Order: sequence, then C-alpha cells, then structure tokens
Amino acid sequence: LLWGYCFIGLNAEFLMRRNTFFLKCRVWLNKIGLVKPMPVDYDAFAAKMCLETSMACYYKSRSGNIAGFFFPDLPYVDGIDGKKKVCELLTIHVDVTTRKMVKATFEGDEISSRNVAGILFFYNLSANHVKIHSMANWGLNSEESVKKVNPFLYRSSIV
Repeated sequence: LLWGYCFIGLNAEFLMRRNTFFLKCRVWLNKIGLVKPMPVDYDAFAAKMCLETSMACYYKSRSGNIAGFFFPDLPYVDGIDGKKKVCELLTIHVDVTTRKMVKATFEGDEISSRNVAGILFFYNLSANHVKIHSMANWGLNSEESVKKVNPFLYRSSIV
C-alpha cells in the first residue's frame, strides 16, 4: 500500500494539479482573447471513434460506402433531471470513403455529430472500458474447433 501511495498516488496528484493549472491558464488566455479553441470536425471525430477504437465491434451492416454501427442498451444520464437512463438504440452511419459520420439517431430521433461525439467519448471512458478489459482478459473465440485446442479459452468464451 505504501509503495502504491509513494509511486502512483503522489505522481497522480502532481499530474492532476499541474494539468489543472495549465487548463485554468488556457481558459484565462481564451477569455482575454490571446488563444482561440481549435476547430473540431465532429463528423470526423465520431467516425474515428467508431472505426478506429474498440467500438468497431458495434459494426453491424454496410450499404455501399455507408457502415452502420448500432449501440443497444446505451447507458446515459439525462441532462434535464439528472437521472440514469438507458437508450434502447443509438445508430451511427459512417461513410467509410470520407471517414465522416453521415447520420445518427438516439432512440429514433436524429442527433447532431457534436452530441454523438460527446456520447461516444463518455461511453468509451465508462461502460465500454469494462468491456475492453473483459475482452482482453477472457477469450473471444467460441468456435467448436477451439474446444479441442484450448478448452480453457473455449470455456472462457462462452461464460
């Protein structure tokens, strides 16, 4: 415990304080007009999150150059009343040629790419993070042929 506090805790505290200071300086410089926020292409960011992260496992269909990503039972916090809720289905359609989001729906209602980027970023850091570790820790191949080669991997895959 002492080792963890000395080598992890103190460094984490230092990094948190330093980065918070830099963030406050940047906010102040932005407020007085010396720096401007960098422009963000939310369509490209949302597409990159779908295509280049572990969220690629939500890819379900393709029609021409449009790939469909479907996120069922997506947890979220409602911004109006602050209650935890579950979205039945978030759909994201990405043009694989331009690598940009074309359209997205949240429980059937079309939403902006800025909202999609925020939802995906939060989901990747929260609920999807657990899924990444479970995929890494347990087997993912439940094919019958694996049972003969590696019974433990097969059993872990179907648990």
